[in-house]
Amino acid sequence: MGDTKKDILKRIYFVYGFVCIFGFAIIGRIWHLQFVEGDQWRAKADSLTTNLQTIQPARGNIYSSDMSLLATSVPIYDLRVDMLADPVTNEVFNSNIDSLAISLSKLLMINRLRSIREF
Repeated sequence: MGDTKKDILKRIYFVYGFVCIFGFAIIGRIWHLQFVEGDQWRAKADSLTTNLQTIQPARGNIYSSDMSLLATSVPIYDLRVDMLADPVTNEVFNSNIDSLAISLSKLLMINRLRSIREF
């Protein structure tokens, strides 16, 4: 009976020692990452971080119980063009202005049709 108990205790001590060594290895690795390699990983995190911006959602129309329009949202668009950029010359701009106008009119017409359908 005594040998069995000693044998079980040896196994328990072995497992306990293994778990302790494994825990110290994890703590050592965390310390190494935090203090030795920390600056490198913080610089990498800063370079890979995305810039989050809050975008205000488009509001819909508000109707009364008899379906008369109480309030509506009017979309506002900002169109910005960098006219000093190298590829935008007068010839390029003048030759493609019609495509720009058609594309913008389609975009604005699609948004207008969506707002009419909601009505």
